[in-house]
Amino acid sequence: MPGSEIAGFLLIDKPEGITSFDVISRLRRITGIKRIGHTGTLDPFATGLLICCLGVYTRLAQYLEASVKSYEACLSFGTATDSADKTGILIKQTELPSPDADLAALTRKALDLSSLPVPAYSAIKIDGKRAYKYAREGAAPEMPWREVKISSFEVLSYTPRSMIYRCTVSKGTYIRALSEWIAEELNSSGHSSELRRISIGKTSVESAIPLEDLNPHNWQDRLYNPALLFSDFPSLQASASEILDLHNGKQILNPGADTDQLIITNEEGAILGVAERKAGSIRPMANFKL
Repeated sequence: MPGSEIAGFLLIDKPEGITSFDVISRLRRITGIKRIGHTGTLDPFATGLLICCLGVYTRLAQYLEASVKSYEACLSFGTATDSADKTGILIKQTELPSPDADLAALTRKALDLSSLPVPAYSAIKIDGKRAYKYAREGAAPEMPWREVKISSFEVLSYTPRSMIYRCTVSKGTYIRALSEWIAEELNSSGHSSELRRISIGKTSVESAIPLEDLNPHNWQDRLYNPALLFSDFPSLQASASEILDLHNGKQILNPGADTDQLIITNEEGAILGVAERKAGSIRPMANFKL
């Protein structure tokens, strides 16, 4: 099958109206590669950066998924929906917030947040069943709260009807939940009417490709340099003999700081493994034969 041996990354600017899995399905048809994953789901109404991992590099998704993510969101005040976004059913109407809301205080509180509830319409499992399935059936199980870290928060525009804000958040933070929290802090209700992921780690959506621009003839030309994706990770350019040892499950000696996420590359910059370094010895955690 064409491209079945290729490993790499494609940065996709996901359009509104399709799921993240829809993106993966289309990429499988375009590339002929069945093993494709991504580094963090975007809701169907959301747009923006989706880093897609091809072939054996799907095993690297977990490392990128743990990176901080930045978003721009539009919050509409006065109405709450069951899904906490514009696709849901109206469940509550309230007064609009004050035009003189203290946005500086709101920003301070956002940066101090340590947890938020998981929305009812989410893919987490409760007693072995997806939460969104309970929601569709009209059930209301108690939703868990999740630890979050909001490392940056900026209000870009504000009126009593809507707010546009930008934030950088830890893995697993639901922006729909953050929007609802903001509305409550301003004595109103609200839902996310627009959402765009603008970065994952230091990788910007500006480097991404609209899905409709890819086809079976050009996708290999749009593969993204793995070294740029992992520029913040400690790495080691290993010799051919060292790579052979690691791929045979052997440890190699190498001085340096202890780390459990050491990216192993060859002289050409291709990622051939992930290892951990402890007390000057490197032990392979995952090996990639390209």
